[in-house]
Amino acid sequence: MERGVEKSGISTRAQLVSALDTLAVASVGLSLVGSLLTAAGASWNTRAYFAIVAMLFDIIFTVEFFSRLASGERPWLIGIGSVLPLVAVSGPFLFGWAAADMGASAVRGFWLAGPPASALAVVGALRILRVGRTLGPRGSAPRLTPILAAFIAACAVLLVGAIALQETLLPGPALADKERQQTALASIAETTTENGRLAAAKAAGVMALRVHGLVIMPVDHVVSPADYVVERLGTIEAWFPATARIMARGALEAILALAGLAAAAAYHVVARVRLDSRANRNPHDPYGDEQRPDSHSGRPDTPAGVEELAGILGKRPR
Repeated sequence: MERGVEKSGISTRAQLVSALDTLAVASVGLSLVGSLLTAAGASWNTRAYFAIVAMLFDIIFTVEFFSRLASGERPWLIGIGSVLPLVAVSGPFLFGWAAADMGASAVRGFWLAGPPASALAVVGALRILRVGRTLGPRGSAPRLTPILAAFIAACAVLLVGAIALQETLLPGPALADKERQQTALASIAETTTENGRLAAAKAAGVMALRVHGLVIMPVDHVVSPADYVVERLGTIEAWFPATARIMARGALEAILALAGLAAAAAYHVVARVRLDSRANRNPHDPYGDEQRPDSHSGRPDTPAGVEELAGILGKRPR
Protein backbone atom coordinates (compact mmCIF):
# COMPACT_ATOMS: atom_id res chain seq x y z
CA MET A 1 0.00 0.00 0.00
CA GLU A 2 2.82 2.38 0.88
CA ARG A 3 4.54 1.60 -2.43
CA GLY A 4 1.35 2.53 -4.29
CA VAL A 5 1.10 5.82 -2.40
CA GLU A 6 4.78 6.55 -3.12
CA LYS A 7 4.32 5.83 -6.83
CA SER A 8 1.23 8.05 -6.86
CA GLY A 9 3.19 10.89 -5.25
CA ILE A 10 6.01 10.59 -7.79
CA SER A 11 3.51 10.53 -10.65
CA THR A 12 1.73 13.63 -9.33
CA ARG A 13 4.99 15.49 -8.97
CA ALA A 14 6.06 14.53 -12.48
CA GLN A 15 2.73 15.79 -13.83
CA LEU A 16 3.18 19.07 -11.95
CA VAL A 17 6.70 19.56 -13.33
CA SER A 18 5.43 18.72 -16.81
CA ALA A 19 2.64 21.29 -16.46
CA LEU A 20 5.13 23.91 -15.29
CA ASP A 21 7.36 23.10 -18.27
CA THR A 22 4.40 23.81 -20.54
CA LEU A 23 3.70 27.06 -18.68
CA ALA A 24 7.35 28.05 -19.09
CA VAL A 25 7.10 27.76 -22.86
CA ALA A 26 3.71 29.51 -22.80
CA SER A 27 5.18 32.42 -20.84
CA VAL A 28 7.87 32.95 -23.47
CA GLY A 29 5.23 32.59 -26.19
CA LEU A 30 3.09 35.31 -24.60
CA SER A 31 6.18 37.46 -24.27
CA LEU A 32 6.70 37.03 -28.01
CA VAL A 33 3.10 38.08 -28.73
CA GLY A 34 3.39 41.13 -26.48
CA SER A 35 6.69 42.11 -28.07
CA LEU A 36 5.25 41.82 -31.58
CA LEU A 37 2.30 44.00 -30.59
CA THR A 38 4.69 46.53 -29.09
CA ALA A 39 6.74 46.53 -32.27
CA ALA A 40 3.50 47.14 -34.18
CA GLY A 41 2.76 50.25 -32.09
CA ALA A 42 0.42 48.91 -29.37
CA SER A 43 -0.82 51.36 -26.74
CA TRP A 44 0.55 51.54 -23.20
CA ASN A 45 -2.57 49.79 -21.85
CA THR A 46 -1.85 46.77 -24.05
CA ARG A 47 1.81 46.77 -23.08
CA ALA A 48 0.84 47.03 -19.39
CA TYR A 49 -1.45 44.00 -19.74
CA PHE A 50 1.40 41.84 -21.00
CA ALA A 51 3.67 43.25 -18.28
CA ILE A 52 1.14 42.11 -15.65
CA VAL A 53 0.92 38.64 -17.21
CA ALA A 54 4.73 38.42 -17.24
CA MET A 55 4.75 39.40 -13.56
CA LEU A 56 2.30 36.59 -12.71
CA PHE A 57 4.53 34.06 -14.46
CA ASP A 58 7.55 35.46 -12.60
CA ILE A 59 5.73 34.89 -9.30
CA ILE A 60 4.71 31.31 -10.23
CA PHE A 61 8.21 30.24 -11.21
CA THR A 62 9.81 32.05 -8.27
CA VAL A 63 7.56 30.08 -5.91
CA GLU A 64 8.56 26.89 -7.73
CA PHE A 65 12.23 27.83 -7.44
CA PHE A 66 12.12 28.27 -3.65
CA SER A 67 9.95 25.15 -3.22
CA ARG A 68 12.47 23.02 -5.08
CA LEU A 69 15.32 24.77 -3.31
CA ALA A 70 13.76 23.81 0.04
CA SER A 71 13.55 20.18 -1.10
CA GLY A 72 17.30 20.06 -1.73
CA GLU A 73 17.33 20.72 -5.48
CA ARG A 74 19.36 23.42 -7.21
CA PRO A 75 17.11 24.60 -10.06
CA TRP A 76 19.47 27.35 -11.17
CA LEU A 77 17.83 27.76 -14.59
CA ILE A 78 14.45 28.47 -12.98
CA GLY A 79 15.99 30.90 -10.51
CA ILE A 80 17.88 32.95 -13.08
CA GLY A 81 14.90 33.05 -15.44
CA SER A 82 12.33 34.05 -12.84
CA VAL A 83 13.71 35.45 -9.58
CA LEU A 84 15.89 38.11 -11.22
CA PRO A 85 13.11 39.38 -13.56
CA LEU A 86 10.70 39.46 -10.61
CA VAL A 87 13.06 41.46 -8.39
CA ALA A 88 14.46 43.82 -11.02
CA VAL A 89 11.56 44.28 -13.46
CA SER A 90 8.16 42.97 -12.34
CA GLY A 91 8.52 44.03 -8.70
CA PRO A 92 9.30 47.69 -9.43
CA PHE A 93 6.54 47.71 -12.07
CA LEU A 94 4.02 46.35 -9.55
CA PHE A 95 4.89 48.95 -6.89
CA GLY A 96 4.90 51.82 -9.38
CA TRP A 97 1.63 50.72 -10.95
CA ALA A 98 -0.06 50.19 -7.56
CA ALA A 99 1.08 53.64 -6.43
CA ALA A 100 -0.19 55.16 -9.71
CA ASP A 101 3.29 56.55 -10.32
CA MET A 102 3.09 56.58 -14.10
CA GLY A 103 6.36 58.47 -14.32
CA ALA A 104 8.36 55.71 -12.63
CA SER A 105 11.04 54.16 -14.83
CA ALA A 106 9.72 50.66 -14.21
CA VAL A 107 6.23 51.67 -15.35
CA ARG A 108 7.33 53.69 -18.37
CA GLY A 109 9.86 51.06 -19.37
CA PHE A 110 13.48 50.98 -18.23
CA TRP A 111 14.65 51.33 -21.82
CA LEU A 112 13.26 54.91 -21.84
CA ALA A 113 15.23 55.85 -18.73
CA GLY A 114 18.82 56.97 -18.78
CA PRO A 115 21.72 54.80 -17.62
CA PRO A 116 22.24 53.00 -15.31
CA ALA A 117 18.51 52.32 -14.86
CA SER A 118 18.14 51.50 -18.57
CA ALA A 119 20.38 48.45 -18.12
CA LEU A 120 17.66 46.81 -15.99
CA ALA A 121 15.51 46.43 -19.11
CA VAL A 122 17.81 43.62 -20.21
CA VAL A 123 17.04 41.58 -17.06
CA GLY A 124 13.55 40.88 -18.37
CA ALA A 125 15.11 39.07 -21.33
CA LEU A 126 16.39 36.39 -18.91
CA ARG A 127 12.88 34.89 -19.09
CA ILE A 128 13.85 33.16 -22.34
CA LEU A 129 16.03 30.82 -20.24
CA ARG A 130 12.82 29.11 -19.11
CA VAL A 131 12.55 27.16 -22.33
CA GLY A 132 15.89 25.55 -21.45
CA ARG A 133 14.11 23.41 -18.87
CA THR A 134 12.36 21.56 -21.70
CA LEU A 135 15.66 20.53 -23.32
CA GLY A 136 15.70 17.12 -21.69
CA PRO A 137 13.47 14.22 -20.59
CA ARG A 138 9.93 15.36 -19.84
CA GLY A 139 9.30 15.94 -16.16
CA SER A 140 12.94 15.72 -15.11
CA ALA A 141 15.28 18.36 -13.78
CA PRO A 142 17.35 19.99 -16.52
CA ARG A 143 20.92 18.72 -16.84
CA LEU A 144 23.82 20.56 -18.43
CA THR A 145 23.77 18.59 -21.68
CA PRO A 146 25.64 19.82 -24.78
CA ILE A 147 22.42 21.11 -26.36
CA LEU A 148 21.49 22.97 -23.18
CA ALA A 149 24.99 24.42 -22.90
CA ALA A 150 24.76 25.60 -26.53
CA PHE A 151 21.37 27.14 -25.82
CA ILE A 152 22.65 29.01 -22.78
CA ALA A 153 25.67 30.23 -24.76
CA ALA A 154 23.37 31.52 -27.50
CA CYS A 155 21.21 33.29 -24.90
CA ALA A 156 24.32 34.84 -23.37
CA VAL A 157 25.36 36.20 -26.77
CA LEU A 158 21.89 37.64 -27.33
CA LEU A 159 21.84 39.25 -23.89
CA VAL A 160 25.30 40.75 -24.32
CA GLY A 161 24.16 42.15 -27.65
CA ALA A 162 21.06 43.58 -26.00
CA ILE A 163 23.18 45.27 -23.32
CA ALA A 164 25.52 46.69 -25.96
CA LEU A 165 22.55 48.13 -27.85
CA GLN A 166 20.71 49.32 -24.76
CA GLU A 167 21.48 52.99 -25.30
CA THR A 168 20.19 52.92 -28.87
CA LEU A 169 17.90 49.85 -28.50
CA LEU A 170 18.33 48.83 -32.15
CA PRO A 171 20.63 50.20 -34.84
CA GLY A 172 17.88 51.53 -37.06
CA PRO A 173 14.62 53.23 -36.10
CA ALA A 174 15.56 53.94 -32.47
CA LEU A 175 19.00 55.32 -33.30
CA ALA A 176 17.64 57.37 -36.21
CA ASP A 177 14.87 58.72 -33.98
CA LYS A 178 17.30 59.76 -31.26
CA GLU A 179 19.63 61.47 -33.72
CA ARG A 180 16.69 63.26 -35.35
CA GLN A 181 15.50 64.57 -32.00
CA GLN A 182 18.96 65.80 -31.03
CA THR A 183 19.30 67.58 -34.39
CA ALA A 184 15.88 69.20 -33.90
CA LEU A 185 16.83 70.31 -30.40
CA ALA A 186 20.02 71.89 -31.72
CA SER A 187 17.99 73.69 -34.40
CA ILE A 188 15.60 75.03 -31.77
CA ALA A 189 18.53 76.22 -29.64
CA GLU A 190 19.98 78.16 -32.58
CA THR A 191 16.73 80.10 -33.07
CA THR A 192 16.49 83.26 -30.98
CA THR A 193 12.83 84.21 -31.53
CA GLU A 194 9.89 82.53 -29.87
CA ASN A 195 7.99 82.15 -33.16
CA GLY A 196 11.03 80.59 -34.77
CA ARG A 197 11.38 78.09 -31.92
CA LEU A 198 7.70 77.20 -32.15
CA ALA A 199 7.96 76.64 -35.89
CA ALA A 200 11.09 74.49 -35.51
CA ALA A 201 9.46 72.49 -32.68
CA LYS A 202 6.29 71.78 -34.66
CA ALA A 203 8.30 70.80 -37.72
CA ALA A 204 10.25 68.30 -35.60
CA GLY A 205 7.11 66.79 -34.07
CA VAL A 206 7.78 68.15 -30.57
CA MET A 207 4.91 67.56 -28.14
CA ALA A 208 5.93 70.26 -25.63
CA LEU A 209 8.72 72.80 -25.32
CA ARG A 210 10.19 74.68 -22.37
CA VAL A 211 12.95 77.28 -22.61
CA HIS A 212 14.66 78.84 -19.58
CA GLY A 213 11.95 77.31 -17.37
CA LEU A 214 9.12 78.92 -19.34
CA VAL A 215 6.60 76.80 -21.27
CA ILE A 216 6.72 77.90 -24.88
CA MET A 217 4.63 75.08 -26.29
CA PRO A 218 2.22 73.16 -23.99
CA VAL A 219 0.84 69.68 -24.63
CA ASP A 220 -2.51 69.92 -26.40
CA HIS A 221 -3.79 66.41 -25.54
CA VAL A 222 -3.58 63.78 -22.81
CA VAL A 223 -0.34 61.81 -23.05
CA SER A 224 0.80 58.81 -21.06
CA PRO A 225 4.23 59.24 -19.43
CA ALA A 226 5.21 55.96 -21.07
CA ASP A 227 4.77 57.44 -24.54
CA TYR A 228 7.29 60.27 -24.53
CA VAL A 229 10.96 61.02 -23.96
CA VAL A 230 12.59 64.26 -22.88
CA GLU A 231 15.66 65.64 -24.62
CA ARG A 232 17.61 68.50 -23.04
CA LEU A 233 20.18 70.91 -24.39
CA GLY A 234 21.26 73.56 -21.92
CA THR A 235 18.10 75.29 -20.66
CA ILE A 236 15.96 73.97 -23.52
CA GLU A 237 13.74 70.94 -22.84
CA ALA A 238 11.69 69.23 -25.54
CA TRP A 239 9.19 66.39 -25.17
CA PHE A 240 9.17 63.99 -28.13
CA PRO A 241 6.96 60.97 -28.88
CA ALA A 242 8.73 57.72 -27.89
CA THR A 243 6.90 55.63 -30.51
CA ALA A 244 9.95 54.73 -32.58
CA ARG A 245 12.01 53.71 -29.54
CA ILE A 246 9.18 51.67 -28.05
CA MET A 247 8.61 49.85 -31.34
CA ALA A 248 12.34 49.18 -31.68
CA ARG A 249 12.45 47.77 -28.16
CA GLY A 250 9.49 45.53 -28.94
CA ALA A 251 11.31 44.23 -32.03
CA LEU A 252 14.40 43.45 -29.95
CA GLU A 253 12.40 41.59 -27.30
CA ALA A 254 10.54 39.68 -30.03
CA ILE A 255 13.87 38.54 -31.51
CA LEU A 256 15.03 37.29 -28.09
CA ALA A 257 11.77 35.42 -27.39
CA LEU A 258 11.70 33.93 -30.88
CA ALA A 259 15.30 32.76 -30.51
CA GLY A 260 14.44 30.91 -27.29
CA LEU A 261 11.34 29.26 -28.73
CA ALA A 262 13.19 28.31 -31.93
CA ALA A 263 15.96 26.65 -29.90
CA ALA A 264 13.44 24.60 -27.91
CA ALA A 265 11.47 23.65 -31.02
CA ALA A 266 14.62 22.61 -32.90
CA TYR A 267 15.74 20.45 -29.99
CA HIS A 268 12.41 18.62 -29.76
CA VAL A 269 12.24 18.09 -33.54
CA VAL A 270 15.75 16.60 -33.58
CA ALA A 271 14.95 14.43 -30.54
CA ARG A 272 11.76 13.14 -32.19
CA VAL A 273 13.57 12.35 -35.46
CA ARG A 274 16.27 10.42 -33.58
CA LEU A 275 13.63 8.49 -31.62
CA ASP A 276 11.71 7.59 -34.79
CA SER A 277 14.89 6.54 -36.56
CA ARG A 278 15.79 4.16 -33.71
CA ALA A 279 12.30 2.67 -33.74
CA ASN A 280 12.45 2.13 -37.51
CA ARG A 281 15.67 0.12 -37.30
CA ASN A 282 13.81 -2.82 -35.78
CA PRO A 283 10.06 -2.35 -35.22
CA HIS A 284 9.91 -5.51 -33.10
CA ASP A 285 12.72 -4.35 -30.81
CA PRO A 286 11.78 -1.30 -28.71
CA TYR A 287 15.38 -1.00 -27.53
CA GLY A 288 16.87 -0.73 -31.02
CA ASP A 289 20.61 -1.33 -30.87
CA GLU A 290 20.74 -0.71 -27.15
CA GLN A 291 21.25 -3.44 -24.57
CA ARG A 292 18.06 -5.05 -23.24
CA PRO A 293 17.28 -4.77 -19.54
CA ASP A 294 17.47 -8.56 -19.07
CA SER A 295 21.01 -8.91 -20.43
CA HIS A 296 23.73 -10.42 -18.27
CA SER A 297 27.46 -9.79 -18.29
CA GLY A 298 27.17 -7.46 -21.23
CA ARG A 299 25.61 -10.15 -23.54
CA PRO A 300 21.96 -10.81 -24.46
CA ASP A 301 20.27 -13.72 -22.64
CA THR A 302 20.00 -16.10 -25.63
CA PRO A 303 19.77 -19.95 -25.63
CA ALA A 304 23.13 -21.73 -25.54
CA GLY A 305 24.15 -23.97 -28.48
CA VAL A 306 25.14 -27.63 -28.27
CA GLU A 307 28.89 -26.93 -28.21
CA GLU A 308 28.48 -24.25 -25.57
CA LEU A 309 26.46 -26.62 -23.36
CA ALA A 310 29.13 -29.27 -23.79
CA GLY A 311 31.78 -26.83 -22.65
CA ILE A 312 29.74 -25.89 -19.60
CA LEU A 313 28.95 -29.50 -18.63
CA GLY A 314 32.40 -30.82 -19.46
CA LYS A 315 31.11 -33.25 -22.10
CA ARG A 316 31.85 -33.56 -25.77
CA PRO A 317 28.97 -33.46 -28.20
CA ARG A 318 28.26 -36.74 -29.95
